[in-house]
Amino acid sequence: MRNLTNKIGSQEQGCLFTSELIKLMNKEELHERIIVAPYLQEEQIGRDSIDIRLSGDLYIPSKIKASYLNPLESKKFKKKSEKIRKHLKLDFGESFTIHPGEFIIADSFEYICLPKKVMAYLQGRSSWGRLGLVVHATAGIVHPSFHGILTFELSNLGPIPIKLYPLMRIAQLIFHYGTGVYYEEQKKSQFDSSIISKIPDISHDFDFEVLRKIRKHKKEQLKKYKNNLFF
Repeated sequence: MRNLTNKIGSQEQGCLFTSELIKLMNKEELHERIIVAPYLQEEQIGRDSIDIRLSGDLYIPSKIKASYLNPLESKKFKKKSEKIRKHLKLDFGESFTIHPGEFIIADSFEYICLPKKVMAYLQGRSSWGRLGLVVHATAGIVHPSFHGILTFELSNLGPIPIKLYPLMRIAQLIFHYGTGVYYEEQKKSQFDSSIISKIPDISHDFDFEVLRKIRKHKKEQLKKYKNNLFF
């Protein structure tokens, strides 16, 4: 049973509009403040969202001699994961072309800090979406108390190659107040406090620990069965 002593209750809820965003970005107490740095251009703050820019750090998938990635094989999984992407650093003014069907990882130019009562959703900008550029595959939630850069999972679903430049506004954050109980003791994400995009290590997730135990148990049962056949 979780400890309910460290909790924050809030009656506020819903999407945060411009006035509330600016209010939270100017809070005196740092732990209550929404921080989006480097300092935003005025045009980045919309009616109900903040535009987020692309940094010059891209991570390009590279093919390796491996038939699959198996998260149950934790050591092999991590080694293979480290080999399947190559870091590319773009200077301002340089570009990278993402071709139709390609997938790359990229960092946000901004570093984000959220207070305990606010969460955010990462979404693409419609102007880029209509050209086929998608900014995230699954990881669209920014949890309360998050500190770090955001990771873009970029895909070109359109028919034409698209050139990407550092400082392009390719995504937006939509903010919401959280309600109910906030558990401060809950384990933080492995990506919290990142200043570069981290290689994920899902092989240590609790569900894979359970699956390893199941697989080990099945092997032991099979071994006992085979031994009973011959003795």
